[in-house]
Amino acid sequence: APTMQDKTQLIYLNAVIHETQRLASVVPLSIMHKCSEKVTLRGFTLPKGTCIIPNLDSVLHDKTTWGSDVMDFRPERFI
Repeated sequence: APTMQDKTQLIYLNAVIHETQRLASVVPLSIMHKCSEKVTLRGFTLPKGTCIIPNLDSVLHDKTTWGSDVMDFRPERFI
């Protein structure tokens, strides 16, 4: 039976796990963060203390990042 020590050798299994997590959208939004200082992002100014909730789906399902087959299950993306 595989153990945690075998993890680095189970390359395809790790890729399958990563691709499953990418497509599953189990948690579409990340945990809330707070700006530690004033920041400007794409022309928008966020004051210090602004609460930010990252939208993970916008990244994990982005065609620019993952290609036109973004919704296809392809573990090879992680190898």
